[in-house]
Amino acid sequence: MNYFAEALNSALDDIESNQARLAMESGLDALQVSQYCDGLALPEVGPLNQILGRLEKAHCQRLIAAYLQDLIPSEASQLITIQDTHHVEVRIAHELASILPEEILSAIATLKVGELVPDP
Repeated sequence: MNYFAEALNSALDDIESNQARLAMESGLDALQVSQYCDGLALPEVGPLNQILGRLEKAHCQRLIAAYLQDLIPSEASQLITIQDTHHVEVRIAHELASILPEEILSAIATLKVGELVPDP
């Protein structure tokens, strides 16, 4: 499942916008935005931040949480909890914290979503 595409489309619906407008306002290529909305691609952190810069905070939190959910390997999904309350909080089972792929750790650090919180 592509959580990011679902969250992005929902955000666009909520703000009564569309892919073309998001592309224009964020400075991204329309084809890129279309691929993100269709679930065919997941943006790198740079384009993601460009998208986040065009949305309200509540939508940003949902998008960040969805983005991280898409990055997490399915075999680890039972061990990681992502919540998007007032800020995105990532809870990781203690035994998994040291073996997360670098791309997940990098995305969390770059997006400043909060801290990795080890689950007891």
